[in-house]
Amino acid sequence: MTKKKGLLIEIGVGIAVFMVATVALGILYNRDTETGTELQWTDTNIHTFTDNSALQNSVLAFFNKEDLQAAFPDISGENIDWQANIILAYVSSVAPAADYDYEIIEGQKLGSVATLKYKFSFLETNDAFPLGLETTQSHPVLFVAVDRKDVDTTNPFTFRFQNADTNETHSLTIFENEGSANN
Repeated sequence: MTKKKGLLIEIGVGIAVFMVATVALGILYNRDTETGTELQWTDTNIHTFTDNSALQNSVLAFFNKEDLQAAFPDISGENIDWQANIILAYVSSVAPAADYDYEIIEGQKLGSVATLKYKFSFLETNDAFPLGLETTQSHPVLFVAVDRKDVDTTNPFTFRFQNADTNETHSLTIFENEGSANN
């Protein structure tokens, strides 16, 4: 009877160790997949405004210089390595100032979704005419370059821009044929 009892105890301990190991590995795996991986981006140092209110709060993707210039004629796109990069643009709501800066504070990729958290800062504000006398509607545009090899366009891939201060999020899903659909 003692031998059987010892064998049962060993089996029970083995099962308990297996269960603890399985739970621990599951927690580690879940933590890794929940946080995703860091998304690499490059600040393009392109600062512009648009008065096209139809673009307000939208995300745009550009795969070549011609498309970028069609949307933003004042940008040359000459200094961009189009073979290696996709250019993303987030068009903000109306700006409270004529001069702005932005900072991408975090980039995460989780499966087929990439999220870029940003902060806008407006450098000077004129309360009487915050956008200048000649400007009626002006939307600042945030541009970043994302490495093409980090984006799997064989399946729908979604880019999200999230305001770090308000958590307001806007997204764009791109597909294999470099088409896109705003969400």
